[in-house]
Amino acid sequence: MSNHNLTNRNAFILFLLSAGLLSLLPRCAESADIREGKKGEKYGAFFGLKISLKLRGGWNIFSGADLDPGSRGLYDQAVDDLSSRGLIIIRNEKRSNHSGFEAGGDLIYSLTPRFGIGVGAGSVHAKRGNLLVYGEQEMWDDLLRATPLFETRSLRLGAFYTFPLSSLLAISVNGGPALYFAEYKLNIGITSYESEMAYYNLFLKQFYQEAKARRLGFEGGIGFEFTANPFTVFFLEAVGRYGKISGFKGREETTFYQDGRLQTSAEEGDLYFAQTGKSPILEIIPGEPSGALSARKATFNVSGVSFFAGLKLRF
Repeated sequence: MSNHNLTNRNAFILFLLSAGLLSLLPRCAESADIREGKKGEKYGAFFGLKISLKLRGGWNIFSGADLDPGSRGLYDQAVDDLSSRGLIIIRNEKRSNHSGFEAGGDLIYSLTPRFGIGVGAGSVHAKRGNLLVYGEQEMWDDLLRATPLFETRSLRLGAFYTFPLSSLLAISVNGGPALYFAEYKLNIGITSYESEMAYYNLFLKQFYQEAKARRLGFEGGIGFEFTANPFTVFFLEAVGRYGKISGFKGREETTFYQDGRLQTSAEEGDLYFAQTGKSPILEIIPGEPSGALSARKATFNVSGVSFFAGLKLRF
């Protein structure tokens, strides 16, 4: 067989192979669009429900308003009382509560591959205590602890929109109203030699305060998404929020020594932020405060920003 015939035969075989491969390309492209998504309206993939579950966790920084300085003022008041009795202050550790861990999630229904509406919930937990170590000569050290807790839970409605950058990367934005449920607790306790304490008049032993309130606010965020596979997305997100909560109602209970006997008093009412002495304090007052007391109803400002990492699952 001549070289010319072999060349023609090889060319014919190459033509058949090329035609076969070209016939497979549309199917491969269609499969890639379904499994990986592509920039534009076909971004994203679902099993059929068009529902996404978004889970996130991170760190929240908030304003705080009256609750932080008021709770520290109660601690300072107890420290001043101990100092006025001639006790030696060995160490005084004070901390502010303006941040805490936050976790939450959203359930989103996608009206289009880019746009969806959803409901979500979240919880912020901030708890940093104050500690005083004090004592007397020839005695062991005693402790005064003040542990404030600020906890905020939220229910929110949101609109979610995604801007695909490629089949793997996207920028997402979201926003909507939120209902905040705030809870405040403070526990101040003294660990001391009780037989010595019994000699003091009006000496604090234990103080507990709690109050709750709720108020509407707003949340909005922006995130960066990475699509690991058609149905799983990892994301980083920053969320800003605005909300000022007032109208706290609660109770407080004080246990103290008076004339060598341990006694307890309790109050229920509204939580007030009062200017007394060197430091402002939080106080539960039944009814209206007296005119001599410079007080207003306490507020808790949840306005701030959160930084999250999370996972979004498509169903």
